[in-house]
Amino acid sequence: MERLISHLPGRHGHTDRIMPPVMLLWAAVPLSIALFLAAHLIDPSADWLAEIAAVSLFWVACLITVRSMTERYVYDRLGPANTVTTLRMAMAALLIVPVVEPAALNLNALTLFAVALTALALDGVDGWLARRFKMASEFGARFDMEVDALIAGLLALSVFQSGKVGALILVLGFMRYAFVVTCQVWPWLGGDLPESLRRKAVCVIQIGTLVLLLLPAVDGEVAIYLTATAVLSLIYSFAVDVTWLARRR
Repeated sequence: MERLISHLPGRHGHTDRIMPPVMLLWAAVPLSIALFLAAHLIDPSADWLAEIAAVSLFWVACLITVRSMTERYVYDRLGPANTVTTLRMAMAALLIVPVVEPAALNLNALTLFAVALTALALDGVDGWLARRFKMASEFGARFDMEVDALIAGLLALSVFQSGKVGALILVLGFMRYAFVVTCQVWPWLGGDLPESLRRKAVCVIQIGTLVLLLLPAVDGEVAIYLTATAVLSLIYSFAVDVTWLARRR
C-alpha cells in the first residue's frame, strides 16, 4: 500500500494524494442511496430495474473516475468543483431511468426535466468553483466533459425512445463518443485544442435542446426544428476543431 501511495501523482509528492479518491467514494455512498430513492419515485414499478440500473451506472462511473484521479489528479483534496461534478454525475445516472423504463418519461417528464435542467445549470458552477478556489486541473476539465457526454447520451436515448424525432437525435448524444473512436484511427485528432467560447456555447445548445425535448409540449415540427438546429451547430463546431487540428498535425 505504501508503494501505491508513494506513486500517486501530486504537486508536492505527498502521500495524502490517496485522499481525493477516497473522499469521492465516501461521497458516492449517500449519493447512491439518494439516487436509488429518486429512481424509485420516478419509476415506482416493482421490478427495481430502473433503480439497479441507475445505481450501477453511477458506481461504474465513480470507479472510472477514481482510476483517472489516481493517475492525473494533482491536489490533496477533492475540492468543491469536483464535488459538484460528482453530484452532476449522480444526476446523469438518474437519467438512465427512462432509458430502461420508457414509461417513466410519460409519467414523470417534468421531474426528469427538472433533474436534467439542474445538471445543465450546475455545469457552469463547477468551473467557477475550480477557478475561485484555485483548483483548476486537466483532470477536472476532463471529468466535467465526460459527465456532459454521459448526460447527452442518456437524454438522446430517452428522446429517441419517445418517438418525437428520428435517429438524428442520436447525433447529439453520441457525436463525442464517435469522435473518440475516430481518434484511435487518426491519433492527431486527439491533440490539445485551445479554449473556445464557441465550443462551450454549442455544448449548452446541444444539452439544452435535449433537455427541452423531454417536455411533452415540445413535439412535432418544433422538436424537429430544434434538433436540426442543434445538430448543425454541433457538426459545425466539430468541423472547426478538426480543421484546426488538421492544419497543425
